Amino acid sequence: MKFIKYIRQASVATAGLLLLTCPQAMGQTHIEGLAGPDKHTCKNPNSVFETIPVRIGPASTNSSWCYYWTPATGLDNPNTANPNASPPDNQIYTLHVVGDNFAYEVYDEMTVFVDQVNSLNVTANQCCWSVGDKFLPEQFNIVTDPPGMEKQVIFDPPTAPYVNNHDAWVTIIAKLNCMNWDNPLSVNVNVHVVNGEYATQQLVGIPDIGAFGGTALIKKIDALIEKLSKFSEVPGFLCQPGFSQALEASYNLGKMCCPSADCVTDQLRVALTYKPNFAVTCDAPFAGIPYVASLNVRFGFSTSLYVTGDYKSTCDNGQFCFGATADINIFGGLSGTLIGGLLGDVSATFVPYVSTPTIQFCVPSNSTIIQGKFGAGLDAYVDVIILSGGKYHYQVPIITKRYFY
Repeated sequence: MKFIKYIRQASVATAGLLLLTCPQAMGQTHIEGLAGPDKHTCKNPNSVFETIPVRIGPASTNSSWCYYWTPATGLDNPNTANPNASPPDNQIYTLHVVGDNFAYEVYDEMTVFVDQVNSLNVTANQCCWSVGDKFLPEQFNIVTDPPGMEKQVIFDPPTAPYVNNHDAWVTIIAKLNCMNWDNPLSVNVNVHVVNGEYATQQLVGIPDIGAFGGTALIKKIDALIEKLSKFSEVPGFLCQPGFSQALEASYNLGKMCCPSADCVTDQLRVALTYKPNFAVTCDAPFAGIPYVASLNVRFGFSTSLYVTGDYKSTCDNGQFCFGATADINIFGGLSGTLIGGLLGDVSATFVPYVSTPTIQFCVPSNSTIIQGKFGAGLDAYVDVIILSGGKYHYQVPIITKRYFY
């Protein structure tokens, strides 16, 4: 595009209002493409005299140039580079740019086509969509009469809807996107939608590993607690460490949408989760007979780690992901114990806690994904345990608050 400079000139000044126009230059030069591309719009079927406005003009402009359009028919402002055009019929517009001390003028033409669309035909040319995928005009075979309105077609809903199954055929509406239409021209279109998240999870039976491997750790912590308790001035002060762990495995079969491959194909997911938990609970008696029957101040902490690994088949090959997250709890309250809790344990406990988001690393994409948010909360509950080991265990929640950041 040829760039031409100009100087604005005041033509009328009344009551402090300054109106600017472009003086006619001495000569004219045609520059192809200056006026921007041709545009298509359509009539509002509710009013045969109303054309839906369409913005015309070049994609880039410069405030130091002077622009004007001829004719002014259907333009909201002919003295700007990008007016809105709503002519009653097809209209050829000429854009003029004046500059270089008004010695030169460049111009170009473009056409606004006002279409009265008689018919619309839409069929899918893509074999499937995943739930949430956006529908785009280029994914469909669109035919309008007269032609040229393909890019004006929109879809309702605009994205692939949720289906309560592996996959399903869904009917959507394709319609012409002309603003202010109360009853736009539309057709129904059948599309194949795949819900990759829908699958029935199957748990894999794994023997209970209990505290396997944690016995040595508990013994060392017991020995440390025993040494520390010697410094306690509270008779009967008692701390008990605890360790537990769980290993869970699951798999499921679902469907996935692969337009570039076999379209709707099976998807396999396999997940393995390791959950170790460590806790220390302490009782400091303040009434009763220590180790026999006492009322205590109870406090302690617990932490849980969740380590996961999963495999998911993809349209190309497969993806392995490894993730980890943690929960940390501290607690305090009152408890009553019989024979150090062997016969009975009743407690009222407040448990503030924090949790971390899951940090996941996936290959072959070599991407790190952070899922979820930092969490915090407060729980309060009453626990009743009859016979050590929790043979009869009852818990009554009082407060449950959750906050995420």
